[in-house]
Amino acid sequence: MNALRSDQLIAFVERRLAEHGIRKIIPDKEILAREYRAKIRGREIEKIFAEMAEQDDSIEVPSDLQERVADHLKNNPAWSWDAAVCQIVFDDERHERD
Repeated sequence: MNALRSDQLIAFVERRLAEHGIRKIIPDKEILAREYRAKIRGREIEKIFAEMAEQDDSIEVPSDLQERVADHLKNNPAWSWDAAVCQIVFDDERHERD
């Protein structure tokens, strides 16, 4: 089997599965309906995100963001810069709620 190319290996496996009566299944109507609705919701969410991305300039960015990211990375050197930004957003939202 190691000598087979990818397409040959796939054809072999598919042939062997078919020989043993293994086939794809189609879930029942309820599962299919739930998945269909989830895909529709996903498409709607993508549209909302696209609209929000167009309004990017309306979001005020803290003037000290770079310094705050540097502080987070100094205290958490294993973090990535985008994880630090995420934490800053979380902290800012928490302070707004308080």
